[in-house]
Amino acid sequence: MTRILTLTTTPRLTAALLACMMTVSLMFPALAVADDATWAWVSVEIYDLEPGKTPTLVVLAQLAEEVALPAETSLAIPKTSALSWAGEIYGGDPANDPTLDVTIEEFDEYNLVHFTLQDSPRVQLELTTPEGALGGSPDAITIDLQWTASAAAERARIGVGVPFSNLLENTSEETTVQVRSSDLLYSAETIPVAAGDTLRFVGTMVAGTAPELTEMMSTPPADEPADETQDASDTVDAPATAETDTEGALDPALATDTPAEDDGGIDSTTLLLGALLLAFATVVGILVFRLRAERSA
Repeated sequence: MTRILTLTTTPRLTAALLACMMTVSLMFPALAVADDATWAWVSVEIYDLEPGKTPTLVVLAQLAEEVALPAETSLAIPKTSALSWAGEIYGGDPANDPTLDVTIEEFDEYNLVHFTLQDSPRVQLELTTPEGALGGSPDAITIDLQWTASAAAERARIGVGVPFSNLLENTSEETTVQVRSSDLLYSAETIPVAAGDTLRFVGTMVAGTAPELTEMMSTPPADEPADETQDASDTVDAPATAETDTEGALDPALATDTPAEDDGGIDSTTLLLGALLLAFATVVGILVFRLRAERSA
């Protein structure tokens, strides 16, 4: 009887162990793909909507920390946008940012700009606005900006800089507003972004004063006591962003919207792996205990 129990239990034990091992082995590639982001962040924004200026589409991106320099990489741009400048961004004086040599490859959904980053993980592309992104009338400019990712990114933001004399209506619930020194940034963020994902931002720019700007102007300086009737929860809590320099390029020295530094805590991937290994060890322990118990019976 003991031999029969051993022979019938061993296949069950083997099958269970194989199932656990296959589950864990299949999870590792999935986790690796989730963390395999080419870009730490990407920002896609329309600038220069003031009267008399030519609107510009700016794509600013920074490589993920895991990507070593020099790095041959690429960024997607809308098919109907023409590239006017591409540069490696050092920070500080924009005049020191070198122009990149690029090649453009055409695809069905977007065009791909190929380049090599030598000394800085940050790149900026300046383009004409794509067809259909701006429309309407001078009194009510409609915005429909779309951008498709060609590679994974930890997060991406899409939006538009609006002059102080205007505000944006008919936007999505995910839209946040940031008061900058030269305009108002209306944007929406996606976390994370997979290759092939399409981000879209819509709205209508009309004359008026944004509530966020009025609130900021009415807020007393930090060294003065705030009005007791003011609700502190009403203050704008949108992420800070980059500002435009005199040539229309984003000054990366002012960009504060990069992902927060790792504080040394345990991330979700580590917790998940730990849970899987613990479950695997528990199943093995139970099955081994049962096998020994049946052998000693």
